[in-house]
Amino acid sequence: TPDLDLEYTHLAVRRVVPLTRGAPIPQQLLGSFYAFDELDDNTLARARVDARALAVVVGIDVSQAGLAQGATVPRWIVADPAHPEFGVEIRV
Repeated sequence: TPDLDLEYTHLAVRRVVPLTRGAPIPQQLLGSFYAFDELDDNTLARARVDARALAVVVGIDVSQAGLAQGATVPRWIVADPAHPEFGVEIRV
């Protein structure tokens, strides 16, 4: 998390609401979500290393997870846990 706590959760059991960058937060969601400011590059890099280590410990194959240190090519991943292609990279 941006609080730098490591958490392991299954997004299919969470309510995931995608929001457009910079758009106002819908009124019905106010007070019921976890929001945070952007992390600086060093903090984000450390969090990725920690998250990768936790994923390995719980048995997740992270070899293709896009968490490689120094990765510069952004990727789009299907983030809706109800979608049949959840977690799949979108190719354009």
